[in-house]
Amino acid sequence: MQYAKILYQLINDTPVKNHTNAYKAFINLLYKDQMINTVDYIIKEYEVYEKQQKGIVTLTITTAQTVSATLIKNITKEFGKDVELTTNIDESLIGGVRVQHNNTILDASIKTQLNQLKRELT
Repeated sequence: MQYAKILYQLINDTPVKNHTNAYKAFINLLYKDQMINTVDYIIKEYEVYEKQQKGIVTLTITTAQTVSATLIKNITKEFGKDVELTTNIDESLIGGVRVQHNNTILDASIKTQLNQLKRELT
């Protein structure tokens, strides 16, 4: 994440007309630090960091069936105004919902509840 933060600062602290020079300096830094082969990872980390700085919340909602607009509205309002949402369907969940926010998963799926019950009974 350190290089992602450096790149973010470079882009935000440098006038647009000087971005090319800033990018060159950043690439030189990566080369000097022998990190040039991690550019794809750094770009992904940069995107995450930029969203954090802008207050954008990234959510992934997974359900067994198509997600209703009401459910989406109720979940997203709990996380704030700027929500970037991805929805997935996973029929193995049986029912309920799984919400992923960054590295946290809130799992209220029937599959998870049945697995917990199974563990408690064995």
